[in-house]
Amino acid sequence: MNPRKYLEWLLTEMPNAADPDDPTYLDSLMPWSDSVPEEIKLKPAAAAEAARMTDDPIIDIDPSAFSDDEK
Repeated sequence: MNPRKYLEWLLTEMPNAADPDDPTYLDSLMPWSDSVPEEIKLKPAAAAEAARMTDDPIIDIDPSAFSDDEK
């Protein structure tokens, strides 16, 4: 999903809500909803690549860097 386009779409759609508290309406705004325009969603090849990505941390920081003990 293109986050910028998704947020632009949300900010365009939300002011037009007849009942913004309606759970069905809120569900229609979720990223996985069929109402999200196709140009905002990931293309199949990009989605497949994202699914193969590992969940390893991007940066490995030594926990001692966050110690309160200043020496």
